[in-house]
Amino acid sequence: MTNWDKDETPTVLAVGSHFEGLLTFRGAARVDGSISGTIHATGRLWIGPEAHVEAQIEVDELIVEGLVKGDVCAHTRAELTPTGRVIGDLFSPQFKMAEGGVLEGRCRTTPPNDRRESGEDAQAPDSAADFG
Repeated sequence: MTNWDKDETPTVLAVGSHFEGLLTFRGAARVDGSISGTIHATGRLWIGPEAHVEAQIEVDELIVEGLVKGDVCAHTRAELTPTGRVIGDLFSPQFKMAEGGVLEGRCRTTPPNDRRESGEDAQAPDSAADFG
């Protein structure tokens, strides 16, 4: 599992709730409901096991126990638990995926400012939308 403490992460959207639009925050947040739109945050986002998120996500840290549909950019690290599922491309310099977790898309873990042997610039994208 993870060393992130669920008890220290405030719930932003409870089970049964739905939010549509742009969600921004600083610090830590937990989503157990459903979100459609875009999530931009400075801090940690925890997607609970009951959550259904259809959004472009850009955060510092991400942990996924539920479903995420959309491209993800986690600037520090991302983690998929055994129940976590991401359908979309994922960028994060550190990525951990537990047995049972699902990623249906591309994953890029090249550290910022690192260059591939081909000479291709491997800078981190400015946002998850830059995967296209």
